[in-house]
Amino acid sequence: MGELPASGRTARRDLAAIPGPKQYPVVGSALRFRYDLLGTLVAGRREYGDLVRYEAFPGLRRLRRTVVVAHHPDDIRHVLTQTERAFSKETLGFRVLAELLGHGLL
Repeated sequence: MGELPASGRTARRDLAAIPGPKQYPVVGSALRFRYDLLGTLVAGRREYGDLVRYEAFPGLRRLRRTVVVAHHPDDIRHVLTQTERAFSKETLGFRVLAELLGHGLL
């Protein structure tokens, strides 16, 4: 799981093309992650496929984040080996997710 940089209209359009569940108006999927992380991830994989987009806090401009979960081993390998500079733990988004999910694999 990682936070993708959403710079420019192209990145936002590409992220919007990734399927994901309907979001709650203010908190998005944050509560789903907080109360049933595994169930949320399993349901997302089953319903939307290998890449699933979640919105965290879409109603709060400063906290709003798009989170994309990769389920396929090839996608996970790509994220872990080819995109180290695109993902950072030194962001507000990471701190919010760490509070919601714990530090575990984050």
